[in-house]
Amino acid sequence: MLLFRLLLLLGIAFIGWRMYRMLRTRRLRGEASARLQTEDMVECAHCALRVPRSQAVAAEGRWFCCELHRRSAGHDAGPGDT
Repeated sequence: MLLFRLLLLLGIAFIGWRMYRMLRTRRLRGEASARLQTEDMVECAHCALRVPRSQAVAAEGRWFCCELHRRSAGHDAGPGDT
């Protein structure tokens, strides 16, 4: 009889633990998807590297990964260039 009670108690504890893990995983997934934000990627016209649009440099309808590549593509010099 003692063994039966012990197995019953372990079974209940196991089911409770699994339910806790399931609820915790759902909550974490919900928070992660709320934080996840996507951004358009653009390809550098010089080296074909893909960078987020917010970090890219635009010139005459083309995108570049950095100011150096924009200048090396023959576009006008930016401010501070001599």
